[in-house]
Amino acid sequence: MNPPPLNQLSTQCAVTIAKIARIDFPLDWPDLLFILAQTIQSTIEAGSSIKNNSLVQERALYTLHLVVKQLCQKTLPASRLTFDQVFYKYSNSTLKLIDLKIAF
Repeated sequence: MNPPPLNQLSTQCAVTIAKIARIDFPLDWPDLLFILAQTIQSTIEAGSSIKNNSLVQERALYTLHLVVKQLCQKTLPASRLTFDQVFYKYSNSTLKLIDLKIAF
């Protein structure tokens, strides 16, 4: 029998990633949103063929949620402008992925 998923650990990992993203994104971690979007996309394309696929997808979406929430809280004008530009670039594809997740 498989052990239950470590929800508290995965939640803390997502929170930690979001807090690091607030400082490092986009200069030191420019591909963060791409990595999260790619993870979500690959789980959608794989469907239920991969074991724990929905769990990976759920955790990636939760991490994306926390990252966007942290990045929205930046108050310096330069940081806000950078976030707005980057979010605009990724928002359409990310929203499509989220719509697909809700449809399932």
